[in-house]
Amino acid sequence: MKIRRTTNKLSIFAWKDSIFYGWWLVVLTLLINAASASPVWGGVGVWIDSLEQHFGWSRTQLSFAFSLGQLEGSIVGPLVGILVDRIGPKNVVFLGISIIGVGFILLSQTQSLGMFYLSYAIIMMGASGGGWLPMMTVINN
Repeated sequence: MKIRRTTNKLSIFAWKDSIFYGWWLVVLTLLINAASASPVWGGVGVWIDSLEQHFGWSRTQLSFAFSLGQLEGSIVGPLVGILVDRIGPKNVVFLGISIIGVGFILLSQTQSLGMFYLSYAIIMMGASGGGWLPMMTVINN
């Protein structure tokens, strides 16, 4: 007796099964990292010029925030690792990108140097949680 196997898949989506699932994760990681890192890291030059001109702050005052952001990222890293283990990388990325959004909303309302430091600290906290570390965990797993 010959058993005939049929599929319910549309032929237009047949190519999706031919690509390994891990490569879809690589593409998704690339897109999420590009979307979250571009405004945080790539936009810094635009921010510096705009904040210098608008508020009259010096490069030293502005670069202090970026230095603190790097320090904060190294401190938050182990916490992000624990959160990835406990609640999963997808939830950590969603939380991190949400925090980046809140930080940019606060940055748009900046009127003082202290407010700028606070908003940039929030942005960097979100970038630490929603970027490289949880995404590399997904790819490695």
